[in-house]
Amino acid sequence: MNRDAYHALQSFGMDDAQLHALPSISNRIWRVHCDQGIFVLRIAAATHTTADRLNCEFAWLQAIHEETELVAPVPQSTLRGESFCLTKSSHFASLFRWIPGQTLDPNDMDCETLQEIGTFVARLHEHAAQFQPRPPWKPASMLADHLFSAQSLYHSVDIALERVLPEELRSLIAEVGERFRANLTPLDGDPSACGMIHGDLVAKNWLRCPTGLALIDFDHSGWGYFWYDLAALCIQFLDEENFAALQAALIDGYASSRPWPANAEHLLENCIIARYAASCLWLARESVQPQFAGKAQAALAFRSEQLKRYLVSGQLPRRGVQF
Repeated sequence: MNRDAYHALQSFGMDDAQLHALPSISNRIWRVHCDQGIFVLRIAAATHTTADRLNCEFAWLQAIHEETELVAPVPQSTLRGESFCLTKSSHFASLFRWIPGQTLDPNDMDCETLQEIGTFVARLHEHAAQFQPRPPWKPASMLADHLFSAQSLYHSVDIALERVLPEELRSLIAEVGERFRANLTPLDGDPSACGMIHGDLVAKNWLRCPTGLALIDFDHSGWGYFWYDLAALCIQFLDEENFAALQAALIDGYASSRPWPANAEHLLENCIIARYAASCLWLARESVQPQFAGKAQAALAFRSEQLKRYLVSGQLPRRGVQF
């Protein structure tokens, strides 16, 4: 894969680079040092994404950079003026300018930090509500009709779910999907409820920088409900004793910069369980990696039991110590 990386960098005009591999599950990522500065190189499997999705991601990131004060990755163009290039193994290679900062940990998610994150995300969503992907490019859809379908961004075109997910778990996910559709589909055409979202606002994608927070890794960005964007973060502190206070701080920060509708907490609960179920599709996809298979299978078994509990009780499940 390093050979692919060095070859891809030539398309960006970088022949003298030094690469340092960074931890990642879905993609291959390197920190790149060269005469032009420090960058991040991302190589994504062609089975996991599309050219349309990448073009929408980069167009949104460029708009965020030019039209807001939010700190997010700045995509770099190839020598041919394109957003990405294909590697020798036909994967997608993208380059971003490095953002210096300290990665947040789930343990860093206190009320003060979550209020700050809420404000950041509200401003991101306020921009997203005005942003329209450039035709004919189509972003990944995280709307209710697509999140659990064969077009889900959590799927891989070369992996059959029947092979990696037990029938019982597939049925549980389908039932969650039906409830999600019933509650969220009426909002599909509402520009105040839907737009481009980051898609993975977990702690590891936040940086503490000298000037404040930065948000990285827009790999799962797409068109979805703004409440679904908050769901992944809420799941990370779902087991905390002060969950209610932490979630309230996140909402307070959000509501300080963007309207928070009266029924938003109900919608957020629906999005949290939908994200919980949809992440099973991602775990199944990544379970084919030998180094991740054991952890993925254990997490899938645990989540299967939690989804059963939710469908019986209607209460958000506790995650326990599982991933």
